[in-house]
Amino acid sequence: MNFASMSYGMVAGQSLIPIPIIGAAIGGLVASALTSDLIQNFMQQLKRKDLEHQERLRIIRECELATEQERNFRAELEYYLANYFRECRECFDEALSGMNLALQNNNADSFIQNANKITRKLGGNVYFETVDEFVDAWDNGVVDRF
Repeated sequence: MNFASMSYGMVAGQSLIPIPIIGAAIGGLVASALTSDLIQNFMQQLKRKDLEHQERLRIIRECELATEQERNFRAELEYYLANYFRECRECFDEALSGMNLALQNNNADSFIQNANKITRKLGGNVYFETVDEFVDAWDNGVVDRF
């Protein structure tokens, strides 16, 4: 490409500068310099585009990896949540049914025991198992600490 533009530059230079050989030399030199700059600029743009493309591909790969990791994390989280809440739900259903039955039968001890099942399942502290234990703690002033 540089040689072809140099030939045209020599013809144009000789036409513009009617001094034999000098006009052609200057025209060829100018055409060669312009073409060289154009080619160099074009090559730099191609290189930059290639680097940008490679960077885009890297970012896409990272996004795909992050998306896959997020899917795996979500699946694992849903698994744990489903199992944990299923266990909690079973415990709550059993305890609430027991509390309802205890209320119908006026059985405070059974009500406390069923309420304590929920407290234990949620990691809380159980302080009384029966009404008598509560009354003893009340009489001894222990209840104020809770």
